[in-house]
Amino acid sequence: MDGDAEGGGERSILLRLLRGAAHEPSRGLTPARALRLSLARAAQASVDLPLTVIAVQEEMLPLEAALDRLDAEALLIAVEGPGGTAGVAAIDAQLRCAVVEMQTLCGLDRDPATGRAISATDVALCAPLVDAMLADLDRNGEATELAGWTAGMAAGARIADIRRAGLTLSSGEMRLVRLTVDLGAEGREGTFAMVLPPAARPASDPPPADTFGPRLRDTVMCAPADLQAVLHRMRMTWREVETLTVGQVLPLAGITVGSVRLEGTGGRLVAQARLGRAAGLRAVRIGAAAPMRMEEATVPRRGMAQLAGADGEAALAEAVKTASATAPAAKTIVRAPSMTGAGDAAVTG
Repeated sequence: MDGDAEGGGERSILLRLLRGAAHEPSRGLTPARALRLSLARAAQASVDLPLTVIAVQEEMLPLEAALDRLDAEALLIAVEGPGGTAGVAAIDAQLRCAVVEMQTLCGLDRDPATGRAISATDVALCAPLVDAMLADLDRNGEATELAGWTAGMAAGARIADIRRAGLTLSSGEMRLVRLTVDLGAEGREGTFAMVLPPAARPASDPPPADTFGPRLRDTVMCAPADLQAVLHRMRMTWREVETLTVGQVLPLAGITVGSVRLEGTGGRLVAQARLGRAAGLRAVRIGAAAPMRMEEATVPRRGMAQLAGADGEAALAEAVKTASATAPAAKTIVRAPSMTGAGDAAVTG
């Protein structure tokens, strides 16, 4: 029960953060973020549905391949442009039922929607969502690669199925965008997808006469940069390395999840980072260096007496001589197995 409660709390916090992002200004947008914000705003404005976009996929595909990626059971609504039907919007059963519930019941059912036939009412209630999405993306996607992609577009009539869509649309390269949304109720997720031809790009002006400097800078800045996230390094002899076993725990005194070093070529420190997660994957967050945590060590009285006397000095010298005669030390990078704690690391095989 504790694990479920903790997981639910983390999910709730994440959803609040994502919903808050939907109201941020549109500066520095990427295509994925523009799509994410536009759908969230369109759903809220058109059908009063507060949803959160949790995944965005964008691909350039031939028409047939793009249509094959759509849900065969989804509601297909034609997207009309100045020259006729230009593309199609696909709303899956979960999102379709959520739109209908919000406009008829003023709230969402807790249980996921069951499959039912698509009706004319579904089309009429979902068309405003498509219109709002097209309009919002046209207004707010101008600074991205999606500029002009939905200009002059509007929702049209229902298309019966994917086969009919393939016969209606003109063949050629298409941009497919598919957004997975969290509808706010436990276990209720839906998808919204669009297939449209890429926007025509205007003819670019001839480059200025002196472009060597900017082009050189762009080339250098686009060069690949290899970075490594290192939690801790330790030195071990080959004898110690050979004794490592799967599941063995190596103590990492003073190391926390905030002790990650982001290193470039040659081990040069680029930044300090902190271990975390993003979209279900391991990630690091750039930040300030974490303070070193000091721990007290207990030394037996017998060991202190030996170090204090002449015999202790001889034993220490003999130990240094013996260590120098061992095999060369091997440098080992230890990977932390857990994102929630620190202090120990497990050896993986």
